[in-house]
Amino acid sequence: MATFPPISHAASSDRPSLQYKKVMASGLMNASASRTHPPLIHHLAICPEAQHIAGGFGHEVVIWQIDLDPDSGGYGAQDYQEKWDILTICHLNQLQGVGDFYVTCLTWASKKYFLFGSSSGEVFKLDKINRWKVGCDWKRFKPSTHAIKFLAMNRDGLLAVACGDHNVAIWVYDECSEDEDEEARWDCIHRLPLPSSRIGDGALYEVTYLGWNEALPDILVVSYLNHGILSWNASLGQWGEPFEVDKVYAGALSPDGRLYAAPGTRGAFDVFDLESKIRFRTLRDPEPVRNELPREKARPCQFVHDGEFLLGADIGRINLWHIATATRLQHLDLNLIGADQGYVDRPIGAFAISDTNNVQHNQIIRVAACSKGPYQDVEVWKAKVHSLAVQEEGRTAGARVQEEERTAGAGVQEEERTAGARVPVELICLILLGSLVMNGWMYTSI
Repeated sequence: MATFPPISHAASSDRPSLQYKKVMASGLMNASASRTHPPLIHHLAICPEAQHIAGGFGHEVVIWQIDLDPDSGGYGAQDYQEKWDILTICHLNQLQGVGDFYVTCLTWASKKYFLFGSSSGEVFKLDKINRWKVGCDWKRFKPSTHAIKFLAMNRDGLLAVACGDHNVAIWVYDECSEDEDEEARWDCIHRLPLPSSRIGDGALYEVTYLGWNEALPDILVVSYLNHGILSWNASLGQWGEPFEVDKVYAGALSPDGRLYAAPGTRGAFDVFDLESKIRFRTLRDPEPVRNELPREKARPCQFVHDGEFLLGADIGRINLWHIATATRLQHLDLNLIGADQGYVDRPIGAFAISDTNNVQHNQIIRVAACSKGPYQDVEVWKAKVHSLAVQEEGRTAGARVQEEERTAGAGVQEEERTAGARVPVELICLILLGSLVMNGWMYTSI
């Protein structure tokens, strides 16, 4: 079994400083806003570099790119204003061989690939991200006749596909193949068997999460609604020991593969230690919900910043927790849209965040989210790596100053204590010397 480093238990004084700021993002409009009944956004994804956002509507995928021109009112003009332009739109119904199907999931598999699945059982792939243009060529293959539910690609290019309720398979893409048929370039290397049922025969198997361990890229973590959390070893082709957790509706895996987060009750998220198989933390929302809307059971969440923090969706907001201290540091509130219609706080329909684990100095990190509707705006928050580093450096420098002051103060106290201790010693020496002198005088007198 894999060996993981111990989980830190940071004191409250060691909590890192982290702050996301909402920006005024324009252009992230519904692709069919002119229609009488515009389609709703069901899925969001942000590329690792945070310069492209993808939205999955009913029958189409829209990709926006940020306008970096300072004269256009984009990011370069005002730090709190961003302008986004539609880069390309993929209409499923206009693609050859695709009927009346809809988008089921989408993801940036890496800096190189963007993937989305459909209810037809097909996976669509777009590569060469920096060369996207309107009317670009989407490549596709069909791993199943069932709707695609989850897609996850590891750093070695292995693509895990969950389709239907419980079918999971692992595919590999041959980039060196000269075959022009995209279907022929994909090869299925594993079809995962169903794990042993812990609640009797006939129990419903339903996959609720699929993700690769970034530290051990051969390990695929799969959660089931009624059968807990399991790890599939792609090198050995076998399941590991299951972690029995009741009702896993959704989840997220930390980058080191150690922790798994799942939505709990009343807006909380439970964080489990997959190695020791214990509930490590329960992250709670300290503020009550402002209306009586029921919470979604399958609320999305995601580990960020090397797994030190967790973003978790709730009604009308996304909470940011520091995991080690189980402290909510910030809540990202959606705008109160449609208040005149009674729609104030709505459940989060989708949210996404760019890569926070492999960022460079001064790089922007973005979070995008929207409600379930019927009124939707894609809202954006961001933070700079530079500002985080400055805050952390400031915190570290402040800690160093406090340590120096404490050490200096301790030195002064030690000096005073030592000086105070020297007084009685010197007095004793004088007494002894006087005694010797007196004895000497007495001796000569005799």
